[in-house]
Amino acid sequence: MNINIDITHIFLYKFLRRCNILGKVINYFVNTNFPEKVSFEYDNFKGLRVYLSLNNCISEEIDECFKNMMTESLKKDLRMEIIRDSLDNSIKGMIFPNLSVGILLEQSFPNSSYSEKATEYFKSAGKIHDQIEKIYISNTDFKKLDQINENLIAELFEGKRLGKNANVIDRFFGAMTVNKSVNYIENLTDGLNKRYFIKGRAGTGKSTFMKKIAKAAVDYGYNVEKYHCSFAPDSLDMVVIRELGACIFDSTAPHELFPSKETDSIIDIFSECVVFGTEEKYEEEIQCFQSMYNEMIHTGRECLKEVAEERKKYNEKNGIRLRDYEKEFIENIIKMIKSV
Repeated sequence: MNINIDITHIFLYKFLRRCNILGKVINYFVNTNFPEKVSFEYDNFKGLRVYLSLNNCISEEIDECFKNMMTESLKKDLRMEIIRDSLDNSIKGMIFPNLSVGILLEQSFPNSSYSEKATEYFKSAGKIHDQIEKIYISNTDFKKLDQINENLIAELFEGKRLGKNANVIDRFFGAMTVNKSVNYIENLTDGLNKRYFIKGRAGTGKSTFMKKIAKAAVDYGYNVEKYHCSFAPDSLDMVVIRELGACIFDSTAPHELFPSKETDSIIDIFSECVVFGTEEKYEEEIQCFQSMYNEMIHTGRECLKEVAEERKKYNEKNGIRLRDYEKEFIENIIKMIKSV
């Protein structure tokens, strides 16, 4: 397969589907900056034999390195994990599990008024979201939800224990970027046999439902990928159990998806556990809160655009060229890939 692509200007998921190598190349985020800074970089790199952290390198130079590594990896049909930047969805790192090596670009720049404003707008949005949650929390049958959860655990694991310690890794499948909300759910789950789509509303227990699935998986000895909500990192948006070929995720806006495989299933918490007529009863309040929430998110995203522009200008002025040992490290990765 002759591959020569520009990874910064192609819709990667569609490309991978055409090449029939989905599942071997996955995309995810390891950090979020708004409304609070949370990083899972260590979780994702700690198990590697060696990795290189690049600080404030010139964007164009490192983009070319990423392109070369990806091109050679695709030629060899290697597993590859692409780490995305939560601000603009650009590539900020790569992990090659077969080689146990990785590389990560760190871009630091001075805090700005736009960054502070974005944080405040997103925090305000979160408080408004809490008000919507309260409506549904008081109108959800959580005992019934617990029973659905227990039934799913029994269906997934069938009482089978692996007799080993589970490995748990934390990530984000999406981010609120400067242009739109981005997610890689399809890319991360396409190779799985069983996908559960959770439908519900804010406060109906979706995250707690998934936390219980994740805990059960660990108790049974299965490795778990936990994907957190980038807007509220204490909440879970997806759990992947690759040893079972299964996943369960929050399939509501802004990452609403619908079944596309015969083996896909919907778990409709809203219809099963929420008191009938709740949305009609509180329609005015919900619409008011939702409108306020959307306005805060929109204004916050406008601030993010300014933050991205400031970071770009800072990098152009203060970006550092790759040092000799960094070039050598990258060249060695490419050699390792070619030798596979």
